[in-house]
Amino acid sequence: AELLTEQSHKPDRKALLKEKVLKYTSAEKGIPIVRLEKTREVDRPWKQHLSSSKIKPRRLKKDDKEEKKAVVEVMGLLEPRGIPSARKKGDSGGGVTVRIHENRRQRHDATLKDMKKELASISAAMEPRIHSASELLVKQLSENNKVIKAFFEKIEPREVLEVSTLPELVAVWKGIQDQTPLRLQLVQKLDKTLMEIEADRSEMVTEVLRCYGKRFQEIAFLLPVDVDRLMEEEAHLINVSITANHRSYTRLCKHLCLVDLNREKLQRQRWEDIVMDWRNIVCKISAHKFLAYMESSAVRQPVEVEKVHVYLKAKQSAINKRREELLTAISYGRPPAANRSKVYEWKENFLSLHEKLERVHSEYLLQLKTCQDAVLSACESEMERHKAE
Repeated sequence: AELLTEQSHKPDRKALLKEKVLKYTSAEKGIPIVRLEKTREVDRPWKQHLSSSKIKPRRLKKDDKEEKKAVVEVMGLLEPRGIPSARKKGDSGGGVTVRIHENRRQRHDATLKDMKKELASISAAMEPRIHSASELLVKQLSENNKVIKAFFEKIEPREVLEVSTLPELVAVWKGIQDQTPLRLQLVQKLDKTLMEIEADRSEMVTEVLRCYGKRFQEIAFLLPVDVDRLMEEEAHLINVSITANHRSYTRLCKHLCLVDLNREKLQRQRWEDIVMDWRNIVCKISAHKFLAYMESSAVRQPVEVEKVHVYLKAKQSAINKRREELLTAISYGRPPAANRSKVYEWKENFLSLHEKLERVHSEYLLQLKTCQDAVLSACESEMERHKAE
C-alpha cells in the first residue's frame, strides 16, 4: 500500500521537461515558438505494473525510451529554425502555424517588393540630376568654344594679318590659353557634383535598408541572422553599382581632360600656322617696300650727289676752258716772241691747271664717296627696320 501511494504521487518526468522548456522559450523575445501538441498520455494503472515482477524491468526500459524522446523534442524546441515552409505528409493544412507562416510569407514578399520599388525610385530620382549636370557642362563648354572662335576670327583674315603685329598675335594666343584653366574648372565642378549625387544616393539607400531591415525583423518570416544576410546582399549589390558609377565618373573626367588637352594642342598648331602666314605676308610686304625704297630717287639719284656733280662739272669746265686758252696761245707762238722763257712759262701754267684739275677730281671724289656711304647706311637701316618688323 505504501509503495502504491508513493508511485501515485511521483511526477511524470516527460511532462516536467516539457513544462521547463516551454517556460524557458516563452520568456525569450523575438523567436517564434511552435508549441508541440500535447501527447496523449496512456493511463496505465499501477496495479497492472505491480501485478508481476517481470513487468517492472520492461516498464523501466519503456520509460527510458520515452525520456529520450522527450529530450529530443526539447532540443527541437530550444533550436527553432522558423516555421516550416512545406507541409508534412498527411497534414490537412488548417493548422494555426501554417496560417501564420503564410501570412508572414505574404507580408515578407510584399515588403521586399516595396523595398525594390523604393530603391528603384531613388535611382530614378538621381538620374535627372546627373543629366542636368552633364547638360550644364556641355552648354558651358559650347559657350567657351564660341569665345575661342571669336579670338581666331580676329586674326584669321588676310587684311587683318597685313596690319597686325607680332605682339598682337601673342596677346590673342594668351587670351585663348587663359580659357584652358576655366574649362578644367568646369570639369572638376562636374566631378564634384556627381560625387555629391552619389553621396546622397548612398545616404538614401542606407536609410531605406535600415528601415526595411527593421520591418523584416518585425515580420519575423526569417531569422534575424537571415535578415542581416539579406540586407548585406542588397547592400553589396548597391555598393558594387555605386563603385562602378564612381569609376565611370573618373573615366569621364579623365576623358574630358584629355580631349581638352588635344583641343589646346590643335589650336596651338592653328595659331602657329596663322603666325607663319603672317610672317610670309609681312616678309613679302617688307620685300616690296625695300625694293621700292631701292628704286627710289633717294638711292638712285641722291640730291647731294647731284649737287656734287654740278659743282664738279662747273669747275671742270672752267679749268678746261683755261686749258683750251693755253693750247690756243701756244699754237700762235712763233719766234722771236716764242722764246724759251715763254715756253717754260706756258708749260708751268699748263701743269698747274692739270694739278688743279686733279685736286678738284680728288675733292669731289671724296664728296661722292661720302654721299655713297650715307646712301648705303640709309639702305642698311631700312633693311634692319624691315627685319625687325
